[in-house]
Amino acid sequence: MATAEQETQLRGQLEEALSKLSGIRPEDLVRREELGAALSFEGGVQYFDRILKLYRDLRTCTLDGVPYQALVNLVRVANDTIKQVEEVQQFSLQKYPQNALGTRDALIERVRDSYDPVYQTVTPHIAYAIRKGTDFEALENEARETLQSIRAARDEQLRVQKALEAEAQQIVESIRRAAAEAGVAQHAIHFAQEATSHGKTAKWWLVTTALAGSADLS
Repeated sequence: MATAEQETQLRGQLEEALSKLSGIRPEDLVRREELGAALSFEGGVQYFDRILKLYRDLRTCTLDGVPYQALVNLVRVANDTIKQVEEVQQFSLQKYPQNALGTRDALIERVRDSYDPVYQTVTPHIAYAIRKGTDFEALENEARETLQSIRAARDEQLRVQKALEAEAQQIVESIRRAAAEAGVAQHAIHFAQEATSHGKTAKWWLVTTALAGSADLS
């Protein structure tokens, strides 16, 4: 069982290692200007980037509750990655004159193949730290409030829609009544014209009949 002092010392080592890894940029490991296009580590950029990102993410987490053995594992993988990075940084044609290309490729493959064990060691602590730092109760309350707001907005929209439909129906009924009244008025004009015409005709027949009767009497 580790003492509090041992655990504190190990946390310091982990912080030192994470600080060192966080300060390394993947593009700086390419070394194209120093080694030339043929010997550069251009092909390893994607592998450098993803593994260094794990350590950057880990460094932003609070690791207060991580037990001693887990800290040991974290320090181990972090130091292994530092050694791999240093080998990339120190690689040169003079150091490996016999098989420079093969050695360069082997270094890239080491970083590539180390990603899985590093991922398995690091990500549980990142996930735990994120979960620990997230107020799920507050998120749930916020989600409920948002849902209530959506429902209230929906109900208001339905109310407005029904009001508009009722208003539209009233307008239609008003138009229908106006059209009906206009039709009655138009027919009344026709009836008045017909009545006048019939009245004139009746008077003509009355006069004609009277004249005809007078003629017969004489």
